[in-house]
Amino acid sequence: RAGKTYSYIEEMEQLPGQVSYFSAAEMAKTPDLILAGEGYLLPAVEGVCTAGSTYGANGETAEVTTRGHQEILETLQRWQSWLASATPAGGWAGYRAVLKDHLPLYAGSDQNLAMLSALGSNGFAWSAILAEDLAAAWNNEPRLLERDLSRALGLR
Repeated sequence: RAGKTYSYIEEMEQLPGQVSYFSAAEMAKTPDLILAGEGYLLPAVEGVCTAGSTYGANGETAEVTTRGHQEILETLQRWQSWLASATPAGGWAGYRAVLKDHLPLYAGSDQNLAMLSALGSNGFAWSAILAEDLAAAWNNEPRLLERDLSRALGLR
């Protein structure tokens, strides 16, 4: 980050996580919009709703498990009671790239080249605000990020 030599490779962690798939035909109800809060449930695509997700520790293996499905269901049922009858029909597991300080890797230049990575589980939020901030920088407009966050990201 700002003011120090920073080795992103040494600071990078891979955190495993799982999503669950649900057959829309077998669900009591399916969302028309993305439902997000403590977890998320996506509208059906080709008859399948995707819900997520679990979050493991660095060094754990990414795999689809019954326990992962149960964790996702418990999270979603806290705010969507109609999911009580849902049964997972499969899933996917993979890794999130994160830095140890859990801030994203964000680097932009005045040559219209940028890097945005290590978003962890906050990609929906970070990608939008950082893209807007980058566009403001490239167009010589006021930056959107507060000064302390900009400094933490190594931008100012």
